[in-house]
Amino acid sequence: MKLPDTWMACAALTALTAVSLAQAPDTAIVKHDFEGTDHGWTALGETARLTLTTSEGTFKNGKSALKFEYLVEAGEPAALMLPVTQAPPTTLKSIRFWVKSPVAMPLIVVLQERDGGRYQATVAVPAGVWQRVELALSDFSLGTDANDPKDPNNKLDIDRLEAVALADLAQMLVGGLEPETLDMLGIKTGARLFYVDDIEASTAALPEPVAAAGEALIDGFARPHLSWVVTGPVRAKVVEEKPLDGKGMRLEYDLEEGKIAAAMKTVMPGALAKADRLLLTMASAKPTSVLVQVEENSGGKYDTIVSLDGGQKLQNLTLKLADFTPSNDSKDDNGKLDRDKIKQIVIADLSFMGGGAGANTLWVGRIRAVKAD
Repeated sequence: MKLPDTWMACAALTALTAVSLAQAPDTAIVKHDFEGTDHGWTALGETARLTLTTSEGTFKNGKSALKFEYLVEAGEPAALMLPVTQAPPTTLKSIRFWVKSPVAMPLIVVLQERDGGRYQATVAVPAGVWQRVELALSDFSLGTDANDPKDPNNKLDIDRLEAVALADLAQMLVGGLEPETLDMLGIKTGARLFYVDDIEASTAALPEPVAAAGEALIDGFARPHLSWVVTGPVRAKVVEEKPLDGKGMRLEYDLEEGKIAAAMKTVMPGALAKADRLLLTMASAKPTSVLVQVEENSGGKYDTIVSLDGGQKLQNLTLKLADFTPSNDSKDDNGKLDRDKIKQIVIADLSFMGGGAGANTLWVGRIRAVKAD
């Protein structure tokens, strides 16, 4: 994600109150409850608007919350941003908050370093309910798009934090995708809004799932929120239910003709550098074929296809990276899969890729990368 430089310049020229610090015995360094104050948060974008809301259902706790209104339109960048006037200590380990949107949306949380990199984490926000978000600093990955600033040490230095931003990923996609692609993905233009309540930065560490020896954990689904971007028709949720044998994600969809059901997750840089295969568990309500794709920073895309038996039968899958083949729309700079450059994993139900309509449910369990012997 790129925060336009004009936003940063505008924020620097705007007289904003300093970040209020509320020391608390519960390890909180910063607590923003939005009771009568916006704590210095600001709306960036010509059509964006930030207010405090007190209407029933628009706040999670207390009596008010932030309401952020914006347009999903090409050429209308918008973000909810907090300029950080006092850098946090290096002991900061986690960020927590509540978010709610009338429609399902992919939320991007951005940490911008001073004279450094831009780090981001993704949150799948379901429609119409308050979603708890809990992010460890290790959940943030360095932005590597062409317009993202370079980081001198490729490491998040929290004591050099310059700004925090929340933005709708759909708003960023509309300027770079064709209308037909946006429609296929279920991204609609027009007015949108979301609410935010009880933002807290803390020295308390979040539990980290432990990978087995020789494995790198791509997603153990340990957070209350889902860190995947899903296409519009998909209802996605972190669950701990059968047929899974632990935590995972459930993807439900009832597709109209021409839509697709897919989920995408950012992979930490270098996470698959030494891996030769992926391990995961999957189940489907109906028999289907599922595309698993890995994408490189350079634009190279490589696919493999797995068959699921249906009937909610849990299947243990081993996917050898050597068996992944170039996708039809792959734009690789050297014609081979460079595992150290993999930045994203995509899972898509192929039953509806031909444009047909239908419904299904997929379950996906822990995803691990296994290092070559």
